Amino acid sequence: MTQISTDTFIKQTRLGELETKRHWVYARILKGEADIHTIVQDLNFPIQTVSGRISELLDQGIISQTEEGKFYPTNIGMVESSKMGRQWDKFKKWKSLGEKMGYFGLMETK
Repeated sequence: MTQISTDTFIKQTRLGELETKRHWVYARILKGEADIHTIVQDLNFPIQTVSGRISELLDQGIISQTEEGKFYPTNIGMVESSKMGRQWDKFKKWKSLGEKMGYFGLMETK
C-alpha cells in the first residue's frame, strides 16, 4: 500500500467510514489496546477473519504489537519504519527456513 492509500485508509477509519472488515478491526484498535480475542468478542467476527485483517494491518505498518500480544495504533511518524521492520522480519524468517530446509544449497548447484 502506498503512503497516500495508507493515509486515506486511516482518515476513512477515523471519520467512521467503515467500508471493510479491516476498517472495523482498525477502528476497534483505535479505541484502545486489545488482544485478538478481545477484538473477536467486540466485533463478533470469526477469529480467522480478525487474524487475517490484523496481519494486513501489521504489514501496512499502521498497527504494532506489544510483547504481551496486544495491538495498538502505530504513531503516524513510525508507520514506514514499522512496515519495513515487518518486511525484514518476514524475510529473515523465510530465509532461515530456506537455509534449514537446504533450499539455498539447491539453488547454488544449478
